[in-house]
Amino acid sequence: MNKKLILLGILLTMSLLLVNSASALSAANTNPNAGNPGDTVTGSFVLTDNVAGNAVTGISFSVANLVGVTDSAQNILASAVTFNPTSIATMNVDGNANVATSVVIPANKAAQTYQGTVTVSGTENGNAVQTTFTLSVVVNSLTAVSVQTFDNSTPLEIFGEEGQTGKTGTFTIQNTGNQALNALTFDTSALDLSDSSNNAITLSFSTPGTLNSGQSATVTITANFGSSIDLDTYGGVVNVKQGSTTLDSFKLDLKIIPEICEDGIVNEGVVTSNSNGDIQIDIRDPDSGDNFKSGDTMNVEVRVDNDGSDNMDIAVTAILYDLDADDEIASFETSSEEINDGNDETFEFDLEIPRSSDLDESNRYVLYVKAFEDGNEDENCNFESLTLDFERERDDVVFDQVDVTPSVVRPGDNVNMRLDLKNEGTRDQDNVYVKVVNSELGINLISNEFDLQRAGDSDDDIVRTFTATIPTSAVAKDYLIEFTIYDESDDAFENGQEFVTLKVQGEGTSGTGSGNVVNVNVKSNTPTVNAVNGRASLNFVFTNNEKANLDAVVEVVTVGSWAKPIAPQTLNLRTGDNSLYFDVELSDGVEQGPKSATVIIRPSGNSDFDSQSYSFNFDVQGTESGSLFNGSIPTLFWVIGDVVLVLLAIFIVKALFFGKKH
Repeated sequence: MNKKLILLGILLTMSLLLVNSASALSAANTNPNAGNPGDTVTGSFVLTDNVAGNAVTGISFSVANLVGVTDSAQNILASAVTFNPTSIATMNVDGNANVATSVVIPANKAAQTYQGTVTVSGTENGNAVQTTFTLSVVVNSLTAVSVQTFDNSTPLEIFGEEGQTGKTGTFTIQNTGNQALNALTFDTSALDLSDSSNNAITLSFSTPGTLNSGQSATVTITANFGSSIDLDTYGGVVNVKQGSTTLDSFKLDLKIIPEICEDGIVNEGVVTSNSNGDIQIDIRDPDSGDNFKSGDTMNVEVRVDNDGSDNMDIAVTAILYDLDADDEIASFETSSEEINDGNDETFEFDLEIPRSSDLDESNRYVLYVKAFEDGNEDENCNFESLTLDFERERDDVVFDQVDVTPSVVRPGDNVNMRLDLKNEGTRDQDNVYVKVVNSELGINLISNEFDLQRAGDSDDDIVRTFTATIPTSAVAKDYLIEFTIYDESDDAFENGQEFVTLKVQGEGTSGTGSGNVVNVNVKSNTPTVNAVNGRASLNFVFTNNEKANLDAVVEVVTVGSWAKPIAPQTLNLRTGDNSLYFDVELSDGVEQGPKSATVIIRPSGNSDFDSQSYSFNFDVQGTESGSLFNGSIPTLFWVIGDVVLVLLAIFIVKALFFGKKH
């Protein structure tokens, strides 16, 4: 009997312990929302301590693989499931805890429901406690494609010249969904494929075929560039579609370029893209979008990498190109450098930008930098490019050309100087003048003032000529002649200076003059000469800036035969302004247009100073009258007027003295 009672007690105790163990913990689960392959979905569960009086400690979580309900061969590994917090040290007595569940759905996972058991284990009052629940994750059906490498900000580039056909580029697409794809299309309706003259680019795409979930395929684009199509970048966004649904997109740049590499971008003789060549180029200076100006010296710094397996002698060429004018602006080619395989070399050089009013601020300019295997450009050649912006200075008058003839002279010879000037700035320039100076030769020539319209306008350039006589006392050597352009404020233009070397051969008599250079300025008040009557009056203002009067002989010498010799004047140049007139008889048959003359001031009497010369330009207008009808209309008008007045006077006299008799 006692044994039976003892056994009954043991069984009752064990039953109570089992009841306590089974009901000490419970979990109320909320499954994650449905998700697509590649998504991370989240749910949660609430853990509750169901037994009063003791805390549950050392709580941990484990999960089995989530197995597909429809297709049990498919599963989501337990490693894709995480809990937050990952464990609980102690849960408050009679309390509860919230635990977040995260599941990373693998890419391409088949659409169905996946289930697995989550086990929660802990200890309460020294006894092991646990609870379990089923975690379910629903994976949606997903039709998806990913274009590898390229997107809407990183374009696939295809380069070619106008008229070239069969230029190709490739890209890879991958089925990142869980549905098979067998009818993909490439929508190019949003692309710009023609210029303003309707010269067009045609495109074709290879067929990727059927792509099962996770599979990839390479697609080749073939471009044919129309003949005479403008240099430009065409293209836009290509949409990859299944039916009418756009699955992905990428940017396609179709670049019509001048000939840079003679056989296009090639690697070991095979046409390729610039990213796949063994020769790789990094343009470090200038930067894309930098400004350049007419007459600039552009510093170019390029790093070239040899990613091939052979050493190569590599040279670099830089070409500045005007896309709108389809014209090369400037270029420079370096000498070659041997670059071992796996190594790099930095090339640094200057690119001289010519001065040209043809450069337009609204045009598009590209700097192409080509690196090629010297002597084997058809085997290895690559290039990179960047856009630059052209900018003009506000005030920028320059010498387009300076000619000094002859360049070798003897003492006493005359030197002719022709100056071609251009306004390269954005503003009109008024009252501009030029100085030509060499103190050793006594050359101090100043032109009359002139106006220039802003760059690109019809009157943005002008020609000025000077004549100087080499002193008979000049020493045989090289002389540097300085040419400077000044604005209306008498400030030299920043880029308006040139120097030309003049060689004097043969010895002069003695020295180069008295060494006394006086400060005298000369200004012409006669910009236009009217040749109608065959004569003109030239007015000059001589400003003596010295403290004393100067005795001088002033001579006007015309350059060319447009006027007959002009008599010199001997006078006293008072301190300050002195106005002088010179009567000029024009040569027979003188042609209209710009003419020039040199004003020479020589010492006279008791004055002792170095002779000075000043050059002036005149616009000869009209023609010399040879007869009544060979002159201008105003001349004929006044002659006829005189005849009419005479006839009228005769009529009045006759009326007064020989009137009608009664």
